[in-house]
Amino acid sequence: MTSPLSSASAASKMAARRDPDLEPDEQWKENLKAQIQLNLASMVKDAETQYKDNLEKNPADGDRLKMELAAAIDTIKKLATEEFKSQLERERSQRRWATGQELPPELAEDMKKEQQAIWDQIHSGKNSATSPTDDALATSPSDLRNSTSVQSSGHIART
Repeated sequence: MTSPLSSASAASKMAARRDPDLEPDEQWKENLKAQIQLNLASMVKDAETQYKDNLEKNPADGDRLKMELAAAIDTIKKLATEEFKSQLERERSQRRWATGQELPPELAEDMKKEQQAIWDQIHSGKNSATSPTDDALATSPSDLRNSTSVQSSGHIART
């Protein structure tokens, strides 16, 4: 069977013409491809299992079932390629952001939502014991930024 990400390689090579500081290296891309293939392997296996089961039940429908399997595999390949492109663009954007460049508004909003979800997840798992550091952790970074000032001694004081 061909790799679901074979067409993603072409997109990856075209992207190499971009800013080399923002472009993930080939090892990063290969790792991403391997992870996506691993994640989608169960879908391929399920499609093949379903094909075999249906073929045993209805051998006369072999041609139709083979076409359905091919269509399912094609769909999985397209999913893999889209996932690769999406993750690659996300990595480029994160690298762009890390260098201080402006992000596209939709990506900036997505990253804010993701950070908020992580923040919420951290706090939902917090135990009931409190300590002075728990108070500092109970405030979101944006709330903390808006309600604190740095004193001349370098300590943070709540206002």
